[in-house]
Amino acid sequence: VEPAGSRMIPLSLAYQSLAGAPRQILERINLTLETNRLRLVHMAGPDATFSWWGNTTENSALWTAYAYYADWYASRTLNIEIPREHWAHLLEAYRRNADKEPPLYRALALWFAGEMGLPIKTMLDGLQDQLEAGMKPGPYVRRTATSLLLAEPPSPLSQEIALVLVAQMARQQQQGLKPRIAARVDTARALLRKNGGALGQALLLLESGSKNTAQAEAILAQVRQEMPTFDRALTLVWV
Repeated sequence: VEPAGSRMIPLSLAYQSLAGAPRQILERINLTLETNRLRLVHMAGPDATFSWWGNTTENSALWTAYAYYADWYASRTLNIEIPREHWAHLLEAYRRNADKEPPLYRALALWFAGEMGLPIKTMLDGLQDQLEAGMKPGPYVRRTATSLLLAEPPSPLSQEIALVLVAQMARQQQQGLKPRIAARVDTARALLRKNGGALGQALLLLESGSKNTAQAEAILAQVRQEMPTFDRALTLVWV
């Protein structure tokens, strides 16, 4: 799911920006997007959900949300009409499986759902309760070859990403922040600015609502082929 989705999102962005490109380039991107959409369909388990390692493991709210989000992103790019009811399966998967996953994964799943226009206010409120109960300060360990989002989800840096994501979603949903989260989010922003690399800077740009082109270009200049593909796809989307 992760390689397919992380291929579809950057290619969708590329397709949107290449309207005047030669037809064979657009056709090649179109074919790659369609191939990966079909790949995701074939990976879906019972109830159209996705798991970490195939159908022998527990279903995952994170990977179900990412699969749906990547498909939603690509289908819009390709002007494919899909009934709104189809995307609502994501919320059912979240309700059934999110409690088994750490706050960062729940925050990412809800962010994907919110971007797709699905109602997330009640679930965001529940996530804030979980974050308030579980916030713990701790040391940072930066491993440049691994994903900040996937390598160590209970880590302090992952907690900061979750806090800032929740703040961004709350503002977007016109929803208040819980007191402990509101008191902690400025520290989370500062630590992400210092330790989060391109991914953290992209999230801060998204959360601020800034249209600073120079800042966006500076972030994009840090994006490299060796970045973990999940982090790279979200960095591009957030910018």
